[in-house]
Amino acid sequence: MSIVSKLTVGLLASACMGMLSAQEIISIEKPADFAQKRQVAQADDGAILLKGNGAFTSVQALTVDPAKKYQLSGEFCLKGGKTPNVYLGFVPYDGKNRQITPSMIYINVKSLTEVAEAAKKGDQ
Repeated sequence: MSIVSKLTVGLLASACMGMLSAQEIISIEKPADFAQKRQVAQADDGAILLKGNGAFTSVQALTVDPAKKYQLSGEFCLKGGKTPNVYLGFVPYDGKNRQITPSMIYINVKSLTEVAEAAKKGDQ
């Protein structure tokens, strides 16, 4: 299955996609902008062709300013085949460039864990 995408999306929180108050921060416009180069091509009309299933991320990172608001946006169209599931989002990383996954922040009230002490501003 192929998805032809004209993406105006960028990378937010070090491997995510984003725009800030109508000012474009990062734009993905060519195959070289993707980390998954073997699965990405460019169509004759300039659209980006994403091949197969997977998470497609930008090679460019963005350091997020917590005081600012960000908006994600993208344009997608289908080129033949059945309608795919398309999700637009971001991948957060910590200060040491380690991915923050849901399992690291998921709270289970029936677990045997507890917070040792509250985090302070600037802690990593």
